[in-house]
Amino acid sequence: MAKRLVCFNGEFVPEPEARISIFDCALMYGDMIFEMTRSFGQKPYRLREHLERLYGSLKYAQIDCGLDIDAMEEATHETIARNLPAIGALDFQIMHDVTRGALPLYDTIVKEGTAPIVSINVFPLVRHIGGMAHLYREGRTSSSSLSSRCPRATSTPKPKIAAASFTRSPSCRQRKWRLVLRRC
Repeated sequence: MAKRLVCFNGEFVPEPEARISIFDCALMYGDMIFEMTRSFGQKPYRLREHLERLYGSLKYAQIDCGLDIDAMEEATHETIARNLPAIGALDFQIMHDVTRGALPLYDTIVKEGTAPIVSINVFPLVRHIGGMAHLYREGRTSSSSLSSRCPRATSTPKPKIAAASFTRSPSCRQRKWRLVLRRC
């Protein structure tokens, strides 16, 4: 049986061999960007839109992954093609992970060096949603709350760390807080 492969920094390696160092910023600080999409009928769903969102996040985090969006899209399609024999007729998720790499402090002990690490993997969706197959046949009873939530305009879509940088002084934080309370 064919084994799944991961596109790891441009090389295709078996899944068990796709590893990053414990000194990579992704593990040390949670400093990475990822994007996930899925397939329908083994065709990626809105892949370009997902990649545009990935690249928007990379720009915001100031990580240059070393690939332009077209090269990332091409690598994604190649990853899918190489994994179809292992996946069979199943739909799959496509995961793009980009880490900042290791800090220069660790450059001599990290084999990948300090450059960002890009990985693209394809994983069968049956592993995620296979246990819910009966729900597609039988349905599911659910209910939702009528309680309101804060309007979208009152929260920032940026990461929390960035939101903190916009509120430099205590008086600014207080004004912002009062604004949020009034709008909710």
